[in-house]
Amino acid sequence: MASKRDLKKDIRSITEQVIADALEMTSNLEKDADREKILEIILEITQIHNELIERVNHPDGKDNPKMIKKHFNAIIDDLMKGYSDAYEKLGKIMS
Repeated sequence: MASKRDLKKDIRSITEQVIADALEMTSNLEKDADREKILEIILEITQIHNELIERVNHPDGKDNPKMIKKHFNAIIDDLMKGYSDAYEKLGKIMS
């Protein structure tokens, strides 16, 4: 299993990439309503980031290695799901 430090770096880098992509999309939009939707998505991404970092810092079942592994696997799953959902929402705005 990767270290907490590496996992936090991965969370931060993916968050930065999604936000950068969202901000790039805003420059190509003409409607202010769509810009507002993208800003809402950025806020959601930021909330996901903060929640995931909090979960990394406070794992459940510190004495049970199986629970720790399950906890961190759940974090990784939530990371991928949250950001794929964000990209899906961004894609709907652009189409």
